[in-house]
Amino acid sequence: MDINTKQLADEALRELPQNAYIPVDAEFLERYENQISTVKRAYADKGGIHVLSTDESDAIIVRVPSAEILRKTRKNAERIADPLEQDLSLVNDCLLYPSVQVLRGWLESGSPGLASVYARKLLELSKTVVEAEAKKL
Repeated sequence: MDINTKQLADEALRELPQNAYIPVDAEFLERYENQISTVKRAYADKGGIHVLSTDESDAIIVRVPSAEILRKTRKNAERIADPLEQDLSLVNDCLLYPSVQVLRGWLESGSPGLASVYARKLLELSKTVVEAEAKKL
């Protein structure tokens, strides 16, 4: 991603709601269509962006983890003892919307497992936890 594309994506992300969470639904996607399109273009060649949601109303927009993020995650696993904090670190590195503070609020208000759920899905998206098949030749 070149510097100009990164700057445009960062500007578009700043135009999304910062202080209060607005659910990522059809209305949200329509209202912020231009911003989301800008961010999609920026990450198109890096796995794209995705909405991750649970069966509750909490949904986040993330980028697919890059090789650099995955390396950092591996190093964090050695350094950070708490598995929930490890998962939160990965999610934070990929989180585009909402803010980290909103996500932490969810975790602290009775949904501490959300970081792990989202982290698992991010690892799937990055092909880290895909099963491989072996055939003897």
